[in-house]
Amino acid sequence: MDNLTARIAAEQEDQIRREALAMSRRRAAAARQMGGGATGRPDRVALWAFLMAIAVTIAAAASAQAATSGGIATTSPDQTDRRHMEKETATWYGPGLWGNETACGKTLERKTVGVAHRRLPCGTEVTFAYKGNYLTTKVIDRGPYANDARWDLTQAAARKLEFEETDQILVSVGDR
Repeated sequence: MDNLTARIAAEQEDQIRREALAMSRRRAAAARQMGGGATGRPDRVALWAFLMAIAVTIAAAASAQAATSGGIATTSPDQTDRRHMEKETATWYGPGLWGNETACGKTLERKTVGVAHRRLPCGTEVTFAYKGNYLTTKVIDRGPYANDARWDLTQAAARKLEFEETDQILVSVGDR
């Protein structure tokens, strides 16, 4: 999965660079039509395009890292919640399904943080703990359908927990 994630990230960075270069070329063409001085210094245009590509890449990375959906907490639950957490099998999903509508009516995107469960009602709040990381999110889909798991985290939720494969995870549902 790490190779797939790295390949997708590289493709996004390439797309951002191509868009920045195209924007630079459009602006240079507009400047030439208006009699601007950019035509005499193509090295400046190339430098500007390169710097814009870097700025856009940094902004996209920061935006992707900060992207969350509503109702998410990544802080440790209080002692009462930890005592009631049960160990259950979980897995994660996402790539290949992005753009599809979840069973609860939400469009699944790369930044969507949520969880799938076979029977819990949509919107049920669930807290997960994995290797010292905590995440509170909501049921947004039905599943899982693989690895005899009880929970199916979105890829963004799995990343917040540093959860990489099917494994045991601590779970607390709503107000138990």
